[in-house]
Amino acid sequence: MQPESFPYKSLHDYLDIIFKDITPTEIDIIEAKKRYKKIYNTHLKRNYRKSHKQITLSFTKDEMELL
Repeated sequence: MQPESFPYKSLHDYLDIIFKDITPTEIDIIEAKKRYKKIYNTHLKRNYRKSHKQITLSFTKDEMELL
């Protein structure tokens, strides 16, 4: 399964796109950076879950001693 590509090349690319025709304030930039980080991390985790399977094993104390 091929991971999805992220729509932005970098934080600066994202900021250039969302602030294309406006001059942002410092608060706007801070909020945009937070949104980018959230979007990026969500994308990263989603792709990781698609490409890696996770399992959980439980052992009793006796079984752990045998290992």
